[in-house]
Amino acid sequence: MKKLFFFSLTIIFISFGCADINRSKQIKNIDTMIEYLDSTSTIIHSFKPDSLSRMANNSTNVEIRIKNYLINDTIDLELGKKMDAYKIMRRSIGVLRKNHSKIKALVKEESITLNQLKTDINNGSGRREKYDEYIAYEQNKCKQIKIVFDEFIKTKKAVYTTYNRYHKELNEFSLSLIKKEEN
Repeated sequence: MKKLFFFSLTIIFISFGCADINRSKQIKNIDTMIEYLDSTSTIIHSFKPDSLSRMANNSTNVEIRIKNYLINDTIDLELGKKMDAYKIMRRSIGVLRKNHSKIKALVKEESITLNQLKTDINNGSGRREKYDEYIAYEQNKCKQIKIVFDEFIKTKKAVYTTYNRYHKELNEFSLSLIKKEEN
């Protein structure tokens, strides 16, 4: 009887020991996701979309002036390439704004979910046998957020690079077209 009691007690201690090891691994996975979301949130919140409005307005004005005052049926190939890149950049500004808002919302929502899951695991609440499944699901969601965030960064870089590269030149060109019209 004593052997059975000690055997049962040993099994219980081993079970709790394994649960604690598993719990710390689960918490570590969640903490890693939370850290990623925190750094993403910091970057997203530091981005000021006000400059996008100015850029969109400036580029629209340049395009309208060129459209209204360029009389030639044909334009220089190099100028055409610059104008195409500039137009693509202007259209990308809307995508950038949309993704900025989307990422902010996704990060906020996912952070809340992860913190709730972490609390559940620490308290042993809910369906413990499903914790690993829940963590895998949340990791998948974080991967999707990373895809959207990486695309945001890529688009942001392309928009600012194109604007800085072509705006001054195309703006001066569009203003020179107005001057030619006036003379």
